[in-house]
Parts: sequence; structure tokens; C-alpha cells
Amino acid sequence: MKLVQLLSGAAAAALIAGAASAQTVTVDGTSAIAEDNIVAAEFEGALAGNLILNLDMGGAFAALGAGGEVDMIITLTNADFTGIVTDDPTFTDVSCNFDIQSGGGAGGTSVTFRSTEADLQTCTNGAGTDATDLLTLPIEVTTVGSSVDVSVQFVRNAGSAGYTGGTTAFDIIDYTAATGYTFTANADTTELLVTGGTLINWSAGALAGDEGFLGTFAADAFTDTDAVAGGIQAPTVDVAGTPLASYDTVVTDNNEIVFSFTDVTNITSITPTAGGCAAPDAVANTVTCTFTGAQVNTSNGAPIGFTMAISAAAAVVAPQTIGVTFTPEAEANWAEAGAANASFAVLDEDDGVFTTAVNNAAGNPFAWTSLRTTGGTKSAFRITGLEANPSEIAVVLDNVYARAGSTAPAAARAVITGADVQEDPLNAGTFTATFTSEDIAAALGTDGGVNGDLHFEVVLADGTGVGSIAASRLLSTGGVVAGSGFDN
Repeated sequence: MKLVQLLSGAAAAALIAGAASAQTVTVDGTSAIAEDNIVAAEFEGALAGNLILNLDMGGAFAALGAGGEVDMIITLTNADFTGIVTDDPTFTDVSCNFDIQSGGGAGGTSVTFRSTEADLQTCTNGAGTDATDLLTLPIEVTTVGSSVDVSVQFVRNAGSAGYTGGTTAFDIIDYTAATGYTFTANADTTELLVTGGTLINWSAGALAGDEGFLGTFAADAFTDTDAVAGGIQAPTVDVAGTPLASYDTVVTDNNEIVFSFTDVTNITSITPTAGGCAAPDAVANTVTCTFTGAQVNTSNGAPIGFTMAISAAAAVVAPQTIGVTFTPEAEANWAEAGAANASFAVLDEDDGVFTTAVNNAAGNPFAWTSLRTTGGTKSAFRITGLEANPSEIAVVLDNVYARAGSTAPAAARAVITGADVQEDPLNAGTFTATFTSEDIAAALGTDGGVNGDLHFEVVLADGTGVGSIAASRLLSTGGVVAGSGFDN
């Protein structure tokens, strides 16, 4: 991996406030390190080159008066000089000249230039090049990953206070994260359900779609028009003149994606749409896939998909969570974190059933139901319209009231084992379930002065219709029916 999007284009001129005219300093377009370089934060290599400043002093010091003297102080932030600064600003108009006064040594971060002529105030003002010059400074980044700035300060040492000097600063290098990778799990979780109880056979399963499809992997798309630092357009070359087109997301060819399982028993393979995957490792419980740099780079426009195959004839371990990790091959001067998702996909078990809630005719819970094992006002319940024999009928307490000394329920849900389910002899394939409040009390373990508001849950085979299911209640005390319209 290398640098991405280093340069921003032409630098904007920075005008330093002063008198009627002012010295202008810009970063010259021929600089090896120009203004507003955007460097990939993952790049850890050295960055060095010439920073060239374009100085225009024309008329800048007119307010200084005769005998005036000015220092130009250049200070680097997070950069130093790679060698001794030897370049002095020398102009066609010699009255504009500056010489090194102090600093500028190799490894230094500041250099001071001082005006050399007593008639600095006459430094040419106007068109032409008499008062312009290029100042070359060899610099390098000190701490990789931190931004680099350069300030140019003009300070009056002698002369009229009408000249106030000024400071301008340039943002030379900023580091912005460039690499990024995304795992996107299959949003249709039904495509990762086992079918047939303890056996999986997606190819013969009742589900339609992409059974066994885990999801995709994609590298972020990096182009010359990426919205880095406000949408800067990258030029064609980096600070060393290397074409940016040669910089891919990954440039080496041993990049790995590893899928991690609780148990790979009877998981036979994972097939990617690019690259290739090894057979499952039964010791590590992993599947390792390998990709070239070109395949990873291409994934930013065409994500790599992964489909898992399983044995059609043997039991599998389910459910389990599948994790995934992408590790790019290490490259010189490049530190890249890759990507991971510890819960990328879940291989779950389809038990072949579903649960539907059943309330009274008004859609409300059956209120104030006696939950005694004997005595009191007894409720007899009937659930009709069952299109299959339910594998489970359960009571669910919405609210409960227990008097002192009574036996309160230990849980809010219990299976009613005393329910009697019979097929309607006149309507084959339709079932009716009947049970009493005493059956419910036995299931909940309640007795004495306990009443509750409750509804029921019916567990049926997948594909069973529920549109006709209805529940009704009959109240009786001492064997005498009190009514059946209480819940309507």
C-alpha cells in the first residue's frame, strides 16, 4: 500500500497585512511538497522534499522609511530541515535582498533571514520580476501521521512603525485515513436457516433464494475524486512524482479473509465470487480465503460474495455465530488494520414451527381469570380454527394478583399440559383445544387467591394458517354456568 491523494492543486496566495502594499508569499507550484498535501494516514514512510516559497516583495516596505530593517522568520511545525539551508532570497532589485541571519541548520525547525540593504523601503513596486524570487527549503516530516505547517513572519527591527509586518501560515501536509473495508452480512437471515431438523440440505429445502449466502466483502472505493478534506481533487502524481494511478488499495497478493466457526462439522466449503477458499480446517474451525491485490481493489466496485455449502446427508452443529477477519499482507512503510466482524452471520436452526398469540374476541386478554387448582369461579376455554394439531399451547400472564398466603406463579409463561386437542369429525384437518382454569393453575403452579389477566400462545408447524383461530371462555361456579359473554 502506498500514498493516496497527496496533492491538492494550486495553493491560494496568502497576503500579509501591512501598509498600502504588502509582501506576498505563496507556495510555488514547482514544490516537491506543495500546499495542502493529503497523505494516507496508514503510510508510515519518510516524507521529504523541497518546499519552495514564491516571494513578492514589490512595494511591501514603502512605509518602513529609510534605514529600516526587517526579519523574515520561517518556522516549521512537525518538520525539520534535511540539510543546511543555503538559499538566500536575492532579487533583481538588490534593495529587496535578504540573507540568513540565524538558524537553518540541518535538523532545525526555524531559519531567520534579515534584509541586507538600508534602502529596503525602495524595493520595487509594480509589474515585472524585479522584486520576486524563489526560496528553496529542504524539509522532511518529523512525526509521521501528524500534520505539517509552515509559517512565514515578517518582523520590523528598525524603521517607521508604519510598517507593521505580519504572518502567514501554510497547511503543507495532513494525514487522512485512506483504507477501509466493509463486511456486509446477508440481510435475509432465512437463507442461513437449517431445514429438516437436525439435517441441512439447502439445495432441497423449501426456502427459495440464495441458501447459504453469507454476505459480501468490499474495499472502499479510492479515486482521484474522493471527498477527502472537503472534496479536494487529487493531481496525477505524488510528492516524489510517482503517478497516483499506480497506488491501489492493496498492491500485494497474499491477502486473507478467515471465517471462524464454533464447529465446522459438515460444513463442506465456502465459495467466493473472486479469489479462492481452502477446505474447512477441522482443528481450528476456520475457513481461509486468499485474494490478490487486484481482486481486493476490484471489490470496491464489485463486492466479493461468499456462499457456504453444507453436507446434505449429515447432522451439523447449529446454531452458531460466524466471525470473519480480513488481513492484508504487510507492506513496507505501510500499517493497515484490515477489518473484522465477530458476528458476521448466524447459522441458525429452523425448528419448523412458529408461535401465534391468541386473545379474546375483542383482541384483549382474558381478564381476572381465577388461577385456583380447585374451587372458585372456574373458566373453561376453547380454542377453535386450528388448522393443525399444535405442538404446544401455553398460557401467558399479562397481569397477576395474589392474596397473602396464596401460591404465586413462578413464571409468566407455562405450557398447558392438560389441554385436550381433538380433530373436528365434521371438518377433517381442523382441530379444537379445550382446557380449564384449573389446568392453567396446575401449569403455573398457582393456588389459593390468585387471579390474572392472560392470553395464550399456540405453536404450530410452519405454513399453518392462523386466520380462523379464536378463543372463548365459559364461566361457572359450583357447576352452575354463569355466562359466556363476559369477554365480548
